[in-house]
Amino acid sequence: MAELGAPRGEVTQAEGLAPLDVVVLCWDRVDDTIETLDSVLAQEGVDARVYVVDQGSKPATLEKMRAYAAAHADRVVYHEVGRNTGVPGGRNIGTRLGSRPLVVALDNDAVLEDAHQLRRMAEHFRADPGLGAVAFRVVNYFSGDFDRRTWVSKRPLEQWERREHAVPRFNGTGHAYRREAFDRAGGYDDALFFCWEELDICLRIVNLGYQIRYVPDVTVRHKVAPEARVNWAGDRFYYLVRNRLYVTYKYDREPARIGLYALGYIAKGAYNGLLPQTFRGIKDGLRLCFGLKGKPRDPNTKLEPSTRTYFRDTDLAHRGPLLRRVRQEIFTRLG
Repeated sequence: MAELGAPRGEVTQAEGLAPLDVVVLCWDRVDDTIETLDSVLAQEGVDARVYVVDQGSKPATLEKMRAYAAAHADRVVYHEVGRNTGVPGGRNIGTRLGSRPLVVALDNDAVLEDAHQLRRMAEHFRADPGLGAVAFRVVNYFSGDFDRRTWVSKRPLEQWERREHAVPRFNGTGHAYRREAFDRAGGYDDALFFCWEELDICLRIVNLGYQIRYVPDVTVRHKVAPEARVNWAGDRFYYLVRNRLYVTYKYDREPARIGLYALGYIAKGAYNGLLPQTFRGIKDGLRLCFGLKGKPRDPNTKLEPSTRTYFRDTDLAHRGPLLRRVRQEIFTRLG
């Protein structure tokens, strides 16, 4: 591993500014990454320290990013892992490189809308000590329309996009969490690698007594083409299936629920022509579930009644009748 940037001990926090760390994962897309970093360094009213975790970029990207970090050595640390450790693994590395009380995580194709976004974000945490994490509003970089794939609330988007409210989780494109909540929750689960890692850590954050809120006055612009569709031909659906079974069993330890999820994903996979990924996901998801049996159970995966109530009120209560859920969540085309 290589790290470029001034040691943390050499950095002093600017007086009167909200101290926070910003974590950005990088795997090539160097120009997009630099635009993301520029938007962070332009923030006013905060003292932001940026940790870029490189997960195996090509030499040309490494060279350009090293030069960028050297030019901003007082505020940017470029940490080269040399391999893809996955989204949760990378965020764990980046978060633990820092020490400030608030941590912002941004995708490297997301840009803060203006110079006041992180100041407003910090004000939310300052006003509410019980706030564990916030989900940012995400709009399309090109069109300015809301990026519907990032909507973490189960309430109607049209009525709730501009309203702050409690949500079951945040979206990885743009969010922030209190370091204390992250540390007490034990960080992300590296085993997930990709998909459902936000729900997993949010379950533990809420179980500690914190709340998660969607804050529409903090906005990032996400670089996805307006007509773009998610590519499900690789391993995306595999991870969706595998990790959902694993996360469900991790907190409930009810084999019957795993069976219901597996049947639902078989139907969804068949409807979308993704059965090979589905069966691989079920097989490996069950392997992860069985692996939990031989380990001491993390006490924070035993959900409190208040946690179940929180997720019922922010999630299940807004999903609608069963038949509509089956149609919308199973028999719908992935896009």
